[in-house]
Amino acid sequence: MLASVATAACVAVGLSLSPIGDSAPRDPEDSYRLHQQLPASIQARGFIVVGVDPAQPPFAFTSQGRLVGFDTDLAQLLGAQLRVSFRFLQAPSAQLISGVTEGRYDVVMTKGATEERRKSVTFVNYLSFGSSISVPKDNPRNVRSLSTACGNIAVIGGSTGAELLRNNRPSCATLMQFADASAALAAVHEGRADAAITDFPSAAHAAKGPGSTTEIAGEQLAVGPAGMAVRLRDTELSNTLLDALVVVYNNGSYSRLLEKWGLEDAFLTPTL
Repeated sequence: MLASVATAACVAVGLSLSPIGDSAPRDPEDSYRLHQQLPASIQARGFIVVGVDPAQPPFAFTSQGRLVGFDTDLAQLLGAQLRVSFRFLQAPSAQLISGVTEGRYDVVMTKGATEERRKSVTFVNYLSFGSSISVPKDNPRNVRSLSTACGNIAVIGGSTGAELLRNNRPSCATLMQFADASAALAAVHEGRADAAITDFPSAAHAAKGPGSTTEIAGEQLAVGPAGMAVRLRDTELSNTLLDALVVVYNNGSYSRLLEKWGLEDAFLTPTL
């Protein structure tokens, strides 16, 4: 059932159904062992179904009609080790974790491993970062923290940043909710929001981009581990993904991937 749903959904959103890639270096013996560790259903269908928000740079975004980013590159590395492909299904960020628990996806990549989320999914962690406040260049409202975040504040529905603002919102702040990081940051760029709270990597990616009109105000908030979310009962899959991550960590390809996407400061040794 999951395989047929994945095929239909990938076609519907225009994402490639071909294997993400098999070009990363691998040891044939280790690769065979890792493939055999995968759940039998994934071995039979030959691919892992991934839920993705395609407007979450640098993790996943569209460029010239193709899904690109850190997540797709990491999928390429892992797919080479596991001898399977990764197929991405588009969904709003707020629906990704429930998509895993309800069986629409095998995994979701690069989500913050919050205490609340860990009640329903297992995380295979490989990054560490927090949320950040993005403001217009030169920070006209002098925002330095959540307590000074006044005006219209853009957040992503269901995100850690949204929860942080709800729990610490000053009386001068009005919450504006968006579906993804790109939309929240665009609201700041267009002057509709005075600040946006997103994952730090998304905020940093926007601030460094060509023609950027935003900058990061203050320090990261609520820094913690992040990684792939897997259903609690799917221990075969989570353990095998961790083993594959350790392989790409040890052969140096993971470090090169972090450097490519400017995520060196978010490095975390792979762990459950």
